[in-house]
Amino acid sequence: MKKILITFLFILLYVSSTISVIAESEIITDAQSAILIEITTGKILYQKNAHEMRAPASMTKIMTMTLILEAIENEQFSFDDLHTVSEHAASMGGSQIWLEEGEVMSVRDMFKSVAIVSANDSATSLAEKVSGSEAIFVDLMNQRVKELGLSTTEFKDPTGLTSEGHYSSAYDMAIMARNLILKYPVVLDFTNIYDDNIRNGDSWLVNTNKLVRHDDIDGLKTGWISPQSGYCLTATKFNDSMRVIGVLMGSTSSKTRNAEMLTLLNYGMSNYNLENELPKGEIVKEYENIFLQPTNIDFKLKDPVNIVLRNGTDKGLVTYNIEVDYDNLISGKNIGHMNVMYNGKQTQTIPLVVDTPIVKAKYLQVVLKIAKKLIGI
Repeated sequence: MKKILITFLFILLYVSSTISVIAESEIITDAQSAILIEITTGKILYQKNAHEMRAPASMTKIMTMTLILEAIENEQFSFDDLHTVSEHAASMGGSQIWLEEGEVMSVRDMFKSVAIVSANDSATSLAEKVSGSEAIFVDLMNQRVKELGLSTTEFKDPTGLTSEGHYSSAYDMAIMARNLILKYPVVLDFTNIYDDNIRNGDSWLVNTNKLVRHDDIDGLKTGWISPQSGYCLTATKFNDSMRVIGVLMGSTSSKTRNAEMLTLLNYGMSNYNLENELPKGEIVKEYENIFLQPTNIDFKLKDPVNIVLRNGTDKGLVTYNIEVDYDNLISGKNIGHMNVMYNGKQTQTIPLVVDTPIVKAKYLQVVLKIAKKLIGI
């Protein structure tokens, strides 16, 4: 009887695991490549040909929007600034808002049209505002790609209209999307809009990403350039504790693409959960140096420490390794980081920050500190 029971349990376990594998393999059947990641850790929850080089089409604008928002952050210009359209920008084809040469429009409305209707003319015009020319902007795009450590992306323009030599992968697009949302979450205020108006109500914008009609999906970018590229989509879904990013490339239709993206996003939310180990701002290291001001320095986490768990699995062992570059304390840049290890595998690298600027202590301050230590104050 015991032998029969063991055999039955083995068969049940085998069948259950087989069903799980089959179900996961059937998540994406139409798209040529796909990936799903959790945003804070970058953990891959699903992938299919994720590093295969394909035409990203208008998903290219994920990097374009990143650089525009970076320029705004650096106070190169603001959303309220006005920009005059060049002949080159007005000549863009494909998805557009029909900008005319010499037309003046706010950066906000141009950016809105990029985020909502994937306007190629607005994307090119803003690229020119950032860098002075489209060519210089493209160089900046590829520079950022290298800084992110991505190896299967090469951009030829800020729109995705170029087909030859312009490529990326589902993995690379997911990392670019993750970088955009984490650094500039304001982008979701634009990509979340289903419809809006510009030109005092004369131009109606309707989002190319129909999935944003779902309350828990707020971006990010669609793409199509040719039957060879197929239909592409980078989308993001959130709940109270977790956000995931999905990328599909090479779908046969927008309808199939959207259906498979919903399946992919729901798979991530239904099968995984996020556990917070340490909150943002947690003090993880203390340091004392009488030659610095302040003397006592608290190193804090810039981001939270999170662990992504598949439902029904134990948390396992979480360890940390803190590295501080003491030579950079006064500059305040790249002062250190904490590596998060989950079951021996690195899952996060979190920058360390301090609350106040660090400077060299003046001579009298050092003398006073030494005196206080000597008398025990």
